[in-house]
Amino acid sequence: MSRRPPQTCYAPSSGAKIAYQVSGTGPPDLVMVHGLISHLDLQWQLTEYRRFVRALEQGGRVIRLDKRGTGPSDPVTELPMVQQRVQDVAAVMAAARSPRAVLFGLSDGGRAAIAFAAAYPGRTRGLILYGTSYRGPRAALLRRYRSAVRHWGARSIGHDAAVQDQLAWAEGALASARCFLFETIPTVWDTACRGDEPSLPQRAQVLLAANQTVPAATEAVDRVFRLAGADAVFAHYPLQRCFRDIHAAGQHILFSSGRDQAFAKVRLGIDQPTYLI
Repeated sequence: MSRRPPQTCYAPSSGAKIAYQVSGTGPPDLVMVHGLISHLDLQWQLTEYRRFVRALEQGGRVIRLDKRGTGPSDPVTELPMVQQRVQDVAAVMAAARSPRAVLFGLSDGGRAAIAFAAAYPGRTRGLILYGTSYRGPRAALLRRYRSAVRHWGARSIGHDAAVQDQLAWAEGALASARCFLFETIPTVWDTACRGDEPSLPQRAQVLLAANQTVPAATEAVDRVFRLAGADAVFAHYPLQRCFRDIHAAGQHILFSSGRDQAFAKVRLGIDQPTYLI
């Protein structure tokens, strides 16, 4: 499989030149609308990407484009709106002599593909969406993104008092949990090295340390994650919820309030089944 990419062509659109490449034969035509970042020539150097495109070519002609501001397309001074991206896709289709095509929108490119289908239903043979949404970012998140773009390189988010509070909490929680765990492990380790079985109080102490460390680490990660403008890792989307549920199924027995209660019962001298420790 040749690593040499197809010839790069350029379609004029509202004063800019939009880079595109055509491979395979059609009809039908499939127009790939890439996401946030793409580069036609560099992506072609990836074996997996070439194989993917070659597989798409089995069904027809593939037209791939770099949105303005990315890859060989002309640079921009501001982010293009969805309506502009729709016009760029239309310009590329016209330059490639594609009167009607299936739009394949990936990630950020999905919104442009959906908008194109709504604006040009007669030129849209079908719509394929991957990892995308018809909605844009939430208003608060969009404001944060725009603020980050406006102040890029001018000032670190570390100067924000709220960010400092979050980082301090995350670092303190992790350090405290780590100290508790590292203080507990050596006593049980010494007992095991002597060939003795750890006592019930020792096992309860290790359980409590682990039960405190994991939630602290999880919360610390989520707080830092939110500083980047996102929500908790397993919060909203179906696939994320699936991972969250798998995570919960694997952790709820070991790291739960029932384990804290088991430790307390040992401390209080209340009968406690050892299989819970």
